[in-house]
Amino acid sequence: MPKKPSGFSLKAELIITMTGRPSWDAEQIERLRLHVLGGGTAARAAVMFSVSMSAARTKARELGFPFPTLREDRARRATAMVRTDHSRQI
Repeated sequence: MPKKPSGFSLKAELIITMTGRPSWDAEQIERLRLHVLGGGTAARAAVMFSVSMSAARTKARELGFPFPTLREDRARRATAMVRTDHSRQI
């Protein structure tokens, strides 16, 4: 069996430090809520709060007002485009 180098310990301490941005404050949560309920996108929220789209989606879902899924958003936009196209032809 090989000899351990001197000063080497098999015990290791794991220290985890949280990096990144601090938690969401009440004002940001309210702005996110208004943004989602106003039809805003996760991409725009990510820019507004300097977070990833995933973080914005997750926070909104945790708070009970999720962004529409990408499928729902595309369907809404397609319906809106059809309506505007018909109104232009009249």
